[in-house]
Amino acid sequence: MRKSSSRPDPVEQAFEKFQEQLPRQTADLGLATDALMASFWDEDLRRKARHLALVLSTQCSTYGFDAVGGIARALASLLRLKLEDVIPLQTAMGEKLQELVGLLHSVGEESLGRRTG
Repeated sequence: MRKSSSRPDPVEQAFEKFQEQLPRQTADLGLATDALMASFWDEDLRRKARHLALVLSTQCSTYGFDAVGGIARALASLLRLKLEDVIPLQTAMGEKLQELVGLLHSVGEESLGRRTG
């Protein structure tokens, strides 16, 4: 007969850690996007923001936060564009990035509320 283990489930621990970190991750992505727009598309800042969006998208996919992951993927797609592609779209790009970051925050909070509330 096998005794039940009192060790915590590592999958459950990883999920809980992700839930705890989600607000910080969305905030970091928002700050990175703001810095990118303030510099207007500095290459290093663009890469950092895109990396954060891709990581968030992957984690959301892993843990079933599909709506948040979809927004992160949309951000990553826009952040893939190089400066020469964005110059003619500067105003529209800034507005769209702000819109997506705002949506990311609200949908992230809503998703966490549904899972923890």
